[in-house]
Amino acid sequence: AEVSYVIAGTLMTENGDVVEITDRLRTVVTFNPSHRSAKHWLALQLSKQPHNTKESAKLLRSINIADLEGTGVNPLDTFMLLGQAEDRLGNLEASVEAFHQGIQLYMPQSITAASQGQQLPPHIDYRFALAAAQYAKKLYQVGRIDDAKQFLDGALDNPNWAGQVFQLHDVYGLVQVR
Repeated sequence: AEVSYVIAGTLMTENGDVVEITDRLRTVVTFNPSHRSAKHWLALQLSKQPHNTKESAKLLRSINIADLEGTGVNPLDTFMLLGQAEDRLGNLEASVEAFHQGIQLYMPQSITAASQGQQLPPHIDYRFALAAAQYAKKLYQVGRIDDAKQFLDGALDNPNWAGQVFQLHDVYGLVQVR
């Protein structure tokens, strides 16, 4: 089992090509299917190869988010990758759900921070706002215009998202036309 962790650790620091990294990560996942972060990193590499979107989505669906704690993988990134993969596969409702799950991870922290006049840490705030914008956009794409408007109204009233509000305004303008 130690070999798989060594391979995965070195992959993150190498500048190998996508195919080489993908092959190495497949070896890790084959050797240790329950590796806590290798599935995420393999799915990320597969997402860079459009012909591997199905495999990427399958891997991402199989990840237990609770298992990512302490691995350095942000679960929000996993949900965002899944939302993107589902979108590319034409599974728009599944894409909506993936982005929704991602923003739900940080919604309580966002509300608490806003009530205390604070913001989420910048590395989370940015991802959170991206996921929120994608969630609203996907709601719009599946025809859930009222849900998108309601979500965006609440989001735009949240001062915690001020740094990324331009992305939300773009989507908000789109749903207001409807």
